[in-house]
Amino acid sequence: TARDGAGNETVSPVRPVNLVRNLPPTVTAIRILDSRGFALPDGLAEITSGREIVVAVTAEDHEGGGIGKINLTLGQGPIVSNLTYKTHSTDSTAPFQFHIQVPAGHVGEFISFRATATDVDGNTSELSAPRTLTIVADKPPSANIIKPANNNTVIIDGQDLEILVETLDDMGAEGIDRVSFLVNDKLVYTTYTSESAAKGTTGQDHIYRAVLTPPQNVDGFAIQAIVYDRLGQQGKSQVVHVGRIDDTVVPKLS
Repeated sequence: TARDGAGNETVSPVRPVNLVRNLPPTVTAIRILDSRGFALPDGLAEITSGREIVVAVTAEDHEGGGIGKINLTLGQGPIVSNLTYKTHSTDSTAPFQFHIQVPAGHVGEFISFRATATDVDGNTSELSAPRTLTIVADKPPSANIIKPANNNTVIIDGQDLEILVETLDDMGAEGIDRVSFLVNDKLVYTTYTSESAAKGTTGQDHIYRAVLTPPQNVDGFAIQAIVYDRLGQQGKSQVVHVGRIDDTVVPKLS
């Protein structure tokens, strides 16, 4: 109702409003990340025994008020249809992430995650569908020489050779212990430091580098890399043959 100074009144029409119940939120996804926070494939079905992972949970609040907390439950056992889930922990700060150590010594068993979300009004969702992984044994790492790229590489006599090795381990980048470099089947250099650690960069945790002085008085030589994981397992790269030519260019005084 509106009334002016002269006492005139106007009554507004009645406007009906439908009140709806504050719906509980919904858990929309449970994703598996590596220990650095990088997403692993959505279709990931297996996880290595003893590996450190991050379980990231996302949820939606239908009223837009916001998610107050996420509760993560964990089940583990040999029969996937008979897992018992227990609360692992609760996170009240977005992004909602949980650091998990996959148990060692349980190869062939299943590890599974379910979650509930509670909004800022205290409404709790139903328990989500499970995100289940099979625990598998740790496999040996692999190595691939990416520089030199092939057997067509030739260097000038007296020139050092840069070698870059790409490594892969099912425990993630942190599963690599060291990379050894061989010239003509002889160990010449070992590094424990990835390019990311050496240069303070990102995206090169799996790359290892060496700069080697080639053997003298040969027309060519063979290089190879051996990568070791933290369990002592090893993987060998392909052998790359490098040619050598004499330095025939006479220096000039400028």
